[in-house]
Amino acid sequence: MGGGHGMMGWGAHQGMVAVYPPQLVLRFATEVGVDDATVAKIRKLYFAAQAKMHGHRARAQSAKLEVARLMSEPKIDQRKIDGQIDIATKAMADVGKLLTRLLADTRAALNAEQRAKLDELRSRPGKRGAGRGFGAL
Repeated sequence: MGGGHGMMGWGAHQGMVAVYPPQLVLRFATEVGVDDATVAKIRKLYFAAQAKMHGHRARAQSAKLEVARLMSEPKIDQRKIDGQIDIATKAMADVGKLLTRLLADTRAALNAEQRAKLDELRSRPGKRGAGRGFGAL
């Protein structure tokens, strides 16, 4: 769903609420009339969320590595393994919560007219999505 852009997609699909990733908003900010203060706010939100997500992903990766180490022990302690799995699972849930908050905050920074213009722009062939990486930031 969503053309390979994550589980939620980037638009309204079958009654879903349209989401506006920061990269998309920043890419088309001028075209949809987003002012400089709002652009600065969205950039700040984006980079703060990215920093936190990086920490959560690192915590999850560390826990996964610890599971691998624990599995290689002569005597496997399932309780310790379960604890590390819980840490990794919570860290990735925290990433999902941060992403959802970022999308909600980005959407809230836009007015109805700007959201409508973004919907129109991304529905045009050749204008879909926000690309990858930090190009628009």
